[in-house]
Amino acid sequence: MLRPPRNPKKDRLVDAKLIFHAYFVIGLLECFLAFTMSFWWMERQGIPFTAMWLKYGNYDPQYDPAYIEEVVNQASSIYFVTLVIM
Repeated sequence: MLRPPRNPKKDRLVDAKLIFHAYFVIGLLECFLAFTMSFWWMERQGIPFTAMWLKYGNYDPQYDPAYIEEVVNQASSIYFVTLVIM
């Protein structure tokens, strides 16, 4: 209460350094870790990363498309839960 209020034209609460740190450092790290968790889950369920990488729905015949869809839905839930927890 001894300090005068901040000058809203001069003293900013958010600056470019904070935005860069929040979105490009923390945000990209969280995105990478969430993707890592979801692909780790798919690997644990028997669908390796190479089975999904650049396939665009054209999976190898050894993988059942219905099972892949089920595991992908679970993995996307894990992705969003990981983002919320982080």
